[in-house]
Amino acid sequence: MFTVKAEQKTKNIFCSSIIIITKKVDTDWVAFCKKAVSAHGGMIAVEDAKGKGSGFFFRIPGSKGEKMIFIKRIYLVKDRILSFIFILFIFLFIFTFSVEASVSGPEAFLGEKLNYNVGFWLFRKSASGSFSFKKHQKGYEAIFEAQTAGFLKLITGKKIEYMRSVMEYDSEKKMFRTLIFEETFKDGAKEVKKEIFYDYGKRVYEVSFFRNGKKVNSIKKSMPDGPFADLLTFFYNLRNGYYGKAGVGMELSVCALVNSTPSYIRVVVDKDGNLKKGTKYQFIFSVDKKISAAHSDRVLSWFSEELIPVYSVIKNAYYFGDLRIRLIK
Repeated sequence: MFTVKAEQKTKNIFCSSIIIITKKVDTDWVAFCKKAVSAHGGMIAVEDAKGKGSGFFFRIPGSKGEKMIFIKRIYLVKDRILSFIFILFIFLFIFTFSVEASVSGPEAFLGEKLNYNVGFWLFRKSASGSFSFKKHQKGYEAIFEAQTAGFLKLITGKKIEYMRSVMEYDSEKKMFRTLIFEETFKDGAKEVKKEIFYDYGKRVYEVSFFRNGKKVNSIKKSMPDGPFADLLTFFYNLRNGYYGKAGVGMELSVCALVNSTPSYIRVVVDKDGNLKKGTKYQFIFSVDKKISAAHSDRVLSWFSEELIPVYSVIKNAYYFGDLRIRLIK
């Protein structure tokens, strides 16, 4: 005879299921289940309950962006059939949890703002930058903005880089799809802007170039056959798990459509990388130099467990040297 009880609260979500059977436990399957739980970053423990038997608990870490704890407490008999039921139960739970936790969706990023300091040469703060993500009438809007600061600003003047992507979210594919991409550079009173509209119905995209607010050129081309992204949709698709679960040995190549011709972003998670404090993965991004105004073909980036970039180095940016980018706590 057994009973099952479940509780749930908002914000800090807590779920527990209790299966109670009043005899001795078969330890063979306990070791088996311990391996399964450990493989998912969890832990399993036991305590004796007088008159009930042994209580087994297992805990799995929650999905990113949520404070979520799952605990299971089981009192089992020495019965091969019931032991099999429990093993089946634990794997079904882990599988369901893994699927839910691997893809977060746009809600995980709404309202998020990541602020960074940019260092160059001997200057620890030569610029500042930020990523933000919010709702838009067409879906969602991601913005990256950076500007010179400190001593560098005194020397070179105020320079601003602004990047904006309007995107929609395909819940079936778990993918952000770009609709509009803009990139703007301001140097004092001078402004250069690029704007791209993506028409999926006609399978074309149009790139327009502006100088000081006036359109100077426009190019319309056919879309590539395969999937593509702009720089910001790529960033959020990577964090959302669309390209697969991040881990050592991960390799992928993504088509980036941010100019009149396609470019490619190649990604490797370095197994020999020296991790920095508060990080879990070292990503190496190899890109075409024409993909951005920095004219860099290599970016090293250290991400946290929640896939937030904590520290990055843009190699030989703007032909001057490395840019060091650090997340502000």
